[in-house]
Amino acid sequence: MKICLVVGTDLNSTETRIMHQLVPHLERLGAKVLINECNEDFDFIIGGTVGVAGSIDYAHKRFPKIKMINYIWDLYPWVVEARMYNFETYADLLQQSIELWCPSKEVALRVEEFYKLGHKCQIIKSYAEFFEDEKNIKANNNFVYHPVRPYRDPNEKMIDKACEELGYELFRAGNSHKLTYDGYKEKVLTCSFLVTEYNEASTGGLTLLEGYYHGKDILLSDSIYQGGKDYFGDRAYYFKDGDAEDLKDKVKMLWERSQTYKITEEELEERRQYCSQFFIEMMANNMMQQLKFLHGANILY
Repeated sequence: MKICLVVGTDLNSTETRIMHQLVPHLERLGAKVLINECNEDFDFIIGGTVGVAGSIDYAHKRFPKIKMINYIWDLYPWVVEARMYNFETYADLLQQSIELWCPSKEVALRVEEFYKLGHKCQIIKSYAEFFEDEKNIKANNNFVYHPVRPYRDPNEKMIDKACEELGYELFRAGNSHKLTYDGYKEKVLTCSFLVTEYNEASTGGLTLLEGYYHGKDILLSDSIYQGGKDYFGDRAYYFKDGDAEDLKDKVKMLWERSQTYKITEEELEERRQYCSQFFIEMMANNMMQQLKFLHGANILY
């Protein structure tokens, strides 16, 4: 099976890095994958992100008979409405795709709302970039960690206010907090718990999985647009979306829990077993299984 993967080149972008890192794993499963290169004998063109819509369009127009799939990482309304990318071209590409892959049902919901193409969506959950605690860091440094970059959201800054009122330290990812990879790992390993208060997030933030893998509790909004629910189910804690007082109550409860509760080795091992479904090998396998199905399917665009 021959695949043209159309992606960007900036490996500082999580979605771009994830797509690049999948290549050797897909090849171990029998695929031949070229990045941003295509020939007429290829079986699939996979678009990796809206940010390269022009390149996907070029490949598709050059080889229109090759089946096209687009992986849609997110469709935040404020991004679509601001036309931050070439969404007119992207909409045409989605319409002409044999299938659309989404990391969560939240994204599929937005695909239906914006383009009426929910019937084309297949959930292919993302992997997380798990790491081991090589330095055996087992501290609770008494701070709440918000690992997702700032962006426009109805719940934005609610966690800041909650922590300020409770007197808890909050470390929030963003442009003002550039971390080295070692610094990032230390934040995950030493925080009291992790939170994403946003009303909408395509995965909730993959760092949450890394924290959960190391025994940290997770707090999310219960919004229908919170994709983290697909990844955690009833394993996370939830506050009522938009309810600042309920958020504060949940933050206080988890803070107090972090001061007194020590996770057992058995519980930690169970969490890690659960997280194994989000290893890179699993995402590659899920993609290949779907590609094998589509390879033999007679599906109209």
